[in-house]
Amino acid sequence: MKRVPRFAGMVALGVTVMLAGCEEAEAPNAADTLASESGITPAQRAAIEEALPDGPLVPARQERSLLIFNLSKGFLHESIPWVDFTIARMGEKSGAFRAVVTSDTTVFQAGRLGEFDAVLFNNNTGEPFSDPVLRASLLAFVRDGGGVVGLHAATDGFHEWPEFGEMMGGYFLNHPWNEDVTLLIEEAGHPITASFDDSRHVVADEIYQFRDPYSRDRQRVLISLDTAGLDLERDGVQRADLDFAVSWIREEGSGRVFYSSLGHRFEVFTDPIILHHWLAGIQYALGDLDADATPTGEVR
Repeated sequence: MKRVPRFAGMVALGVTVMLAGCEEAEAPNAADTLASESGITPAQRAAIEEALPDGPLVPARQERSLLIFNLSKGFLHESIPWVDFTIARMGEKSGAFRAVVTSDTTVFQAGRLGEFDAVLFNNNTGEPFSDPVLRASLLAFVRDGGGVVGLHAATDGFHEWPEFGEMMGGYFLNHPWNEDVTLLIEEAGHPITASFDDSRHVVADEIYQFRDPYSRDRQRVLISLDTAGLDLERDGVQRADLDFAVSWIREEGSGRVFYSSLGHRFEVFTDPIILHHWLAGIQYALGDLDADATPTGEVR
């Protein structure tokens, strides 16, 4: 997919903040501006900064740009500004990509999407946009080789647009757990889970349950919930197969999709292992990290 060199002549690292209906505005410390304007405290910023990767997992094959889209028209997640700041600062600190943060839906026009290598959907609940032209533009962007990243409630949006759920890999159903849980690293040797030292990892977060079109026949599940010792008869548990995926990758045409349901509670944003995992998934979506996306095919 041909990319327009939007950022030629600009500083190699940084983040651009684009407000709805406004032009982009770059600031030398734009990630810090994101943090201060969204109410992230200095202590929170310091905790995130300490957990961030110091460099890319693999060198970028070319200068990369990541669009972070944060418009929500449903439940407004407290973690939206945490994602904006963490991922933007991740790009700055690692040098793996440059971030553009926006809630402006016009960025999905075909002529503008081509300026990016991947789009990150940040907790976009409800129906952020319904214009069929914009929806067709996004699908064409991905199928023609662009990347998509979804964090947490990225699967709880566009329920009235089935192609979005098919592209992302499933739709949110509910979240039976919001507590300390153990993650099962199904492929500890996979490039996107390389940050995990063991086959299990304890995290405090809200864990999702997914509905169709979620299927291991359509995506490669890398992390799931370890159900050993859990109360599987609690309210909300509906999957008879007890398949509670947490992170996966898949291919959509020539494009690459990475999704992680983590990112509801602040503890996740201070976990260096999770942040390395996210960077790996982002670099996969951008086209820099090679990874096998062959569908898993069965519950492990």
